[in-house]
Amino acid sequence: VLDLEGMAHHRGSAFGSLGQLPQPETQQFQNNLYAALCDFDLSRRIWVEGESKSIGRCYLPDELWERMNNADLLEVDVPKETRVVRLVEEYGAFSTEELAFSIQKLRKRLGGLRADQALERLETGNLHEVARMLLDYYDEGYTYSRQQFRRLESIPILLSGNDPKQFALQAIQIAKQRWPNLPKPLPETSPGRQTLSA
Repeated sequence: VLDLEGMAHHRGSAFGSLGQLPQPETQQFQNNLYAALCDFDLSRRIWVEGESKSIGRCYLPDELWERMNNADLLEVDVPKETRVVRLVEEYGAFSTEELAFSIQKLRKRLGGLRADQALERLETGNLHEVARMLLDYYDEGYTYSRQQFRRLESIPILLSGNDPKQFALQAIQIAKQRWPNLPKPLPETSPGRQTLSA
């Protein structure tokens, strides 16, 4: 697994820096990314979460971004209420001020009315409703991004429950059935180094 968000110290949203270490500069992030890829066995499947070109202030290398957009894609579909509960568990411990600051960063894209409604619910402690509102916004963005940048159709996976290990095992099984043959790596770019085979 190539954990881009872990390496960037950011979860890739307006709330992505909460509870994280300071982000590295893009050059350091890309150096760390290259070092990690050099340790990968490129005869095996590499799993990468779909990300935008930037994760916080860290930018992905163009070549990796292109490979990700041309790679086989499993689209994980988890029931909305399960996602709401998970978001409240992950972010609910942060202060109202920290959460409000993150919502304010979205004001222009959310629209003033939706931002104000989210802030009002936050002030009354209704975190579940705030999470529902923000999920609607982010899901719209994910759909737009997928339509704009993806080259291949996605294979949907409907998951229930809240067990990441079971999710992973199910995803692995579907990938093996759907794509039994892995793509060949690109030619070596330097002695002992190969580029990513997504």
